Amino acid sequence: MGMKVFASGMNFGARTPGSDTTQKFSALYVGTTGNVAIKSGTTDVVFANVQAGSFLPIKGEVIDDGLTTSTNIVWLDW
Repeated sequence: MGMKVFASGMNFGARTPGSDTTQKFSALYVGTTGNVAIKSGTTDVVFANVQAGSFLPIKGEVIDDGLTTSTNIVWLDW
């Protein structure tokens, strides 16, 4: 069963690694296989072994660079 998309990204951009920059997003596109860590309050939620070409339909504001091994991540917001 595929993911249903009910909206499309109206704002988007490439993630800047190495800064833990705050950037509101509603989904992430992962270009290279690896882990993606999202800061949630004082803890991190790690999505392990996200495959290249995947979309993560999650809302957040900060990708933790210390635990994220995926690269070529694009944030989307609507």
